[in-house]
Amino acid sequence: MYWAGVLFSFWGRIGRRTFWAASAGLFAFLLVYQYLTGGLILELIGWALWSYVQSALLVKRLHDVGWTWLWAIAPGGGLFAGGLALSFANSPEGTTTALRLVVFSIPMACAIGFILGFMAWIGTKPGLTYVTRYGEPPHDQDLFD
Repeated sequence: MYWAGVLFSFWGRIGRRTFWAASAGLFAFLLVYQYLTGGLILELIGWALWSYVQSALLVKRLHDVGWTWLWAIAPGGGLFAGGLALSFANSPEGTTTALRLVVFSIPMACAIGFILGFMAWIGTKPGLTYVTRYGEPPHDQDLFD
């Protein structure tokens, strides 16, 4: 029951160990799922499930450090902006030159770097030790209960 709340709920707080354990398990699940399934529809289902659960983990971790869920939009916004810039890599004739590809890949690389840095920061920042509007401080010793 504990893990269902951790993985699928957007309410409450989770500690650093729970965040990393759940994120690592989720990533391993996605790798195995992608390896075992084939076809676009099944892959999209896997990515949608991963996105939902990772968003729930991120929101609860943000709650633990005293931030609102709106900060969870930042990594997705960065990735969207990088992908939008990368979509302009093709010239009007439909061809891509090496220079255009490099120039328009830089925003995507920056977006990925921002996401990795944001996740590392939120995963290492100590949570608040007092009760907030998001609930009581998490008890990471209950990780495997």
